[in-house]
Amino acid sequence: MELNNDQQKALEIWINDGLSLSEIQASLNGKFSLSLTYMEVRFLVDDLNLTLQDKPELITDVPNESLEKTDQGVPVDSGDIVEDMVGSSDEFSSSVKVEVDRLMKPGAIVSGTVKFSDGVNSNWSVDQLGRLALNPSQEGYQPSAEDLQIFQKELQSALQKHGM
Repeated sequence: MELNNDQQKALEIWINDGLSLSEIQASLNGKFSLSLTYMEVRFLVDDLNLTLQDKPELITDVPNESLEKTDQGVPVDSGDIVEDMVGSSDEFSSSVKVEVDRLMKPGAIVSGTVKFSDGVNSNWSVDQLGRLALNPSQEGYQPSAEDLQIFQKELQSALQKHGM
């Protein structure tokens, strides 16, 4: 899929504004009537050598319990103290481990395995339509919402490392 100049400029602005792939997908559909799958949007961003940006989190109200006083009596957010002591969370390895298969499963454009934080393994695959499928080793298993978010980030990182 090729974008015209206006579409490409809008995509670059959305990425710089920190929109997620799903938000970009919806914006392309809403503004330009382009109906793309999530994976098509992801590949489009990669093809244009653009890098997704995280939205800065704005703290509008800090509860008093999270504030501690320093020796000078100035309140500080205790989360800042921990962040300064241990560094950013990107420096630590995730509790969710994603691997990409060397040989893809039939019907998949990419496949692999994931080990969630609770130790449950699952096979995953993405089909030609960009649909993600999870097949856990335990019947009826549902990973936590936090694990799913981490999985999505780890999957994106793993696919980028493999040039996908």
